[in-house]
Amino acid sequence: MYEISRVDILLIENDLAQVNRIEKLLKLSKSLSSRLEYSFELSKGLEYLSEKKKDIILLDLYLPDSKGLETLRTVYSEANDIPILIISDSDNELLAAQALRGGAQDYILKEDLNPGMLSRVILYAIRRKQAELRLREQECRLSQIIEGGSVPTLVLDREHRVTHWNKACEALTEKTAEEMIGTTNHWSAFYCHERPLLADLILDENTDSIQKYYTGEIRQSSLVEGAYEAVDYLPCMGRQGRWLFFTAAPLYDQGGEIIGSVETFLDITERKRIENRLKRRTKDLRRTVSELKSANSKIAEQQKKALEDERMKTILQIAGVAAHDIKQPLTVLMGHIDLMKDEPGNPENLKQHIDEIDECSVRISKILNRFKNVRLIDTGASQTTASIIPDSISARMLLIEDDPQDFKALKGKFNKYPGIKISHASSMREGLDKIMSENFEVILLDYSLPDGDGLKFLTELRSLQKEIPVIVISGQGDEIIASRVIQMGAYDYLPKPAIGDGEILVRSIATVLEKSHIKLELKRTQEKLVEMSTRDEMTGLYNRRYFMEALDREISRALRYNSDLVLCVIDLDNFKLINDSFGHPAGDMIIECVGKILKSHIRDSDLICRFGGEEFAAIFPGIDIDDAARVCGRFCETLAKQNFEYEGKSINATMSAGLASLHELRKKTRAELVRAADSALYRSKDTGRDRITLHSALATT
Repeated sequence: MYEISRVDILLIENDLAQVNRIEKLLKLSKSLSSRLEYSFELSKGLEYLSEKKKDIILLDLYLPDSKGLETLRTVYSEANDIPILIISDSDNELLAAQALRGGAQDYILKEDLNPGMLSRVILYAIRRKQAELRLREQECRLSQIIEGGSVPTLVLDREHRVTHWNKACEALTEKTAEEMIGTTNHWSAFYCHERPLLADLILDENTDSIQKYYTGEIRQSSLVEGAYEAVDYLPCMGRQGRWLFFTAAPLYDQGGEIIGSVETFLDITERKRIENRLKRRTKDLRRTVSELKSANSKIAEQQKKALEDERMKTILQIAGVAAHDIKQPLTVLMGHIDLMKDEPGNPENLKQHIDEIDECSVRISKILNRFKNVRLIDTGASQTTASIIPDSISARMLLIEDDPQDFKALKGKFNKYPGIKISHASSMREGLDKIMSENFEVILLDYSLPDGDGLKFLTELRSLQKEIPVIVISGQGDEIIASRVIQMGAYDYLPKPAIGDGEILVRSIATVLEKSHIKLELKRTQEKLVEMSTRDEMTGLYNRRYFMEALDREISRALRYNSDLVLCVIDLDNFKLINDSFGHPAGDMIIECVGKILKSHIRDSDLICRFGGEEFAAIFPGIDIDDAARVCGRFCETLAKQNFEYEGKSINATMSAGLASLHELRKKTRAELVRAADSALYRSKDTGRDRITLHSALATT
């Protein structure tokens, strides 16, 4: 709670004895440090107020130069946001009620004042005003988040009712928030037939059924605990269907119980169309490459044969030998061998044939000797490859690699991309130190390092709460390692041999940077929505779910410390008639204004909520039912005096209330307390409305 060091008090009181008494009470207070300035006349007090801002004003209504409620009206008009406490000699309940309606924080009898009481009412009034200002600021921020969020988002409560449907979601689904909020028909914005969304499955803790409903890619989120991500095609959205990227996460209360869920949507239809076109083109390209390889193989064989023929022809030409020079002695040689076979018994003919064979052999030997003097030249074929170079990207990258040669090779692959600024670390510890002292947009991590592996690094990085995308590289591809590092939060895994000329690596970095940006934006939005999940959107009050859990806690605390607790249930009278007569927008305006009225009349320790529709409820811990009834009386009186204007029409509204005290119940349970307060509310309705009924009085009757 905000601490108040010293309180500047302006006391406007015409009785010197009372001034001295109040000054003495303030000095005796142990819980309040104060500085008092007083005036016996209203005019002088207003001069003091204009000279220096005060923290609080203690005001006697009857002064020499002003009397009664006119005194309060004059001070209130000059006080701005300064709380006013009325101190009076008169125990006049009507005057007290009128003063509270006129803007006073409280009405106190002078004879009841003591150091402790005076300190408490002063601090309470100041803190309530501070709380009002803080709530006003928070409401402004929440409104900006809701209206300015660029990611389509919906929020469900525990009963699967839509509590939030932002403008981006309206644009995506063509369903308005007015159509969706308060219903369980959110499925109709996405599907042709009723079925759960990812947020519904998360809310029911039925994650095993995600595979049943989502046929695309599904994984547990590495950014948000308990969240899941999925990709699926929705044929009923738009004219040609849409591809969406879903992220759904549970919303927890302070006790760790799920109280709702949030789901965000990213339209990736165009990206999927591009991917499908690329897949088709890749398939066509692979088929073309295969056909080219087959054709190239045939051409290569033909070229090889032609080349060998040409080489032989060239050799023979260089050696000065024609083809017939070799063919003629070979023909003669083969002929004499055949004759020797035909004439095996004639020695003279055999000798002649042998002489001819010797002559042919000498001629062939001379030709071969001439071949030996020819220098053979080996002709090699060169290959050229073409690749598509991706667009230029910019990023600050940390490359963690312990092998100097691998680092040099990897760094060289980025020479064509001057926008990638590389910082080097040769060990896990050096890399983590650089991460703490410098800003990086992506990390390229060798899996095997001297002081740990990639899994240990990812664990350390998570403990540092640094959300920097990591691409793991390894000397050899290993599907098990790839699966484990992806599960630990790595964005990609690449074997070093597959990196090639670096194009694959640069493409991976570009994809990872885009994915990281999207995830961070989604996480920020989800965190804001978790903060908003316990509030009613229209009034800014707590919602029913949060209220019932808070009531359980307050009952337990009251029983533990043997203190009282009062529940007040409030219902706007004839609200359906207002909606039917002036329209639902007018009714919404009145509900919003009633929420502001209720917030302005409760203490910091009290809790108020919109129970549903035109019904509200308040918890008053630590006070008895009579004190709570007085507060509720202020609610009713303030509303009854309020004149609402809508489109030039004047509207009046009243409320009925029922109160029940925990001390007065036999069964001290939440259900019994709510039942008792409801019974008192029904009696207020049955007996004419615009009134308060205590359950204790009802029981006595």
